[in-house]
Amino acid sequence: MLRGIDISAYQTVTSVNSGPDFVICKATEGTSYVSSLCDQQYQAAKKAGKLLGVYHYAHGTSATAEATFFVNNIKGYVGEAILCLDWEAGSNSVFGTGEAAEGAWVSAFANQVHALTQVWPLVYVQGSADQRVDDAVYQHCGLWLAQWLSGSPSFETAIANGIPRLDSKWSAATLWQFTDNVGGLKLDGDLFNGDAAAWRRLAGKDGTYTPPAPTPSPAPAPAPSPTTLTVDGLLGPATIKRWQQVMGTTADGVISSPSALVKAVQTRLNAAGARDWDGKTLVVDGLGITSNVNGATPKTRTQWALEAFLGTTRDGILSKPSACIKALQTQLNAGHFNPVAGLTPTPAPAPAQLTVDGLLGSATIKRWQQVMGTTADGVISKPSALVKAVQTRLNSLGCRDWDGKALVVDGIGIYSNLSAATAKSRTQWALQVHLGTSRDGILSKPSACVKALQTKLNANTF
Repeated sequence: MLRGIDISAYQTVTSVNSGPDFVICKATEGTSYVSSLCDQQYQAAKKAGKLLGVYHYAHGTSATAEATFFVNNIKGYVGEAILCLDWEAGSNSVFGTGEAAEGAWVSAFANQVHALTQVWPLVYVQGSADQRVDDAVYQHCGLWLAQWLSGSPSFETAIANGIPRLDSKWSAATLWQFTDNVGGLKLDGDLFNGDAAAWRRLAGKDGTYTPPAPTPSPAPAPAPSPTTLTVDGLLGPATIKRWQQVMGTTADGVISSPSALVKAVQTRLNAAGARDWDGKTLVVDGLGITSNVNGATPKTRTQWALEAFLGTTRDGILSKPSACIKALQTQLNAGHFNPVAGLTPTPAPAPAQLTVDGLLGSATIKRWQQVMGTTADGVISKPSALVKAVQTRLNSLGCRDWDGKALVVDGIGIYSNLSAATAKSRTQWALQVHLGTSRDGILSKPSACVKALQTKLNANTF
């Protein structure tokens, strides 16, 4: 595996020394721009003994005209430099218009470059968009994948991480741009998935090279089945902890005062139409459920509504033992907390149906918070109780990140896509696994993942 950088007129000529093995220089853009530093950078890299490459930034005008302009300005490099097309947003009017239009443009550009040079260019594209162009060019053109690691990673960090696996027609990326700030130098860092001989083959006429596919990660081990609770009617630490796990709150086996678990339960009872002895909804204050291990509990409105929810005799007291807690333990052993059929209290008005538009706005966030039993304010704070609850639920279901690992429950990693596609995150990847949509860890605008979420929330489930 080779290490290198790609540079443009924003970087100095001396930047070439930061590329240990190769340097790729921006040459042209559209049909009129030529980088004023391209040849100086190129010649300095050549003098330093680097492997070489040049690229064209697409504007989305005439593909053949842009390809011809590119080749006319890099003729002297053909045969010793790999040739690349930079396909991204920004000044590109075709990017984001769909697979048919994007694939046709990229294919026409690649075919024109090959017709003029007998060299097939690599295609630079971000990981969330590679499937829009792969069908058109994967048989001839290698992939230069843009998928950044967080922070300012070094080459060693990127190598340890490994070139990302793909869901596109490309079996593996030939080049991987893993950062725009390698080692804190404000330079794009890249890895080449091969050796110097493979690089030179790609630079030559009709040169071919198939990069090795990443080693598949072993399937993540399923989450262990929880121990079956003893149905003894006692609300002890084991039952409390399982209840916390099912409700997605911190699982410590303790009901504090106030309690996140009790808040989540009160929210769930209100949503299901379970009422207190006055037929009123509960105040969500985290108070009103206590353990009956040492004796019958005081009478509370929340325990009355819990008894209504579970279909047992209502007196607002958890006796020792309690038929209500036995019903609860039976449900928790089945992995859920649901109302009994024929709940007698007047149900709360059904919430308005969410518009299934794929946008994670305040209404969708608020409904998600209601279903998960967290404070329903329609905002994802940082950190967020909602995100913590979701991360806990995803872990319990065996949904893993792109490395097959359980999520860190830190309340960070789910973002709104109202303004634009979100940053990539491990939590969003695991969410996509849970909801059965394509996995890239990004919530696009709109997002199939969010549409699947909205459909579930409209059914009052997650």
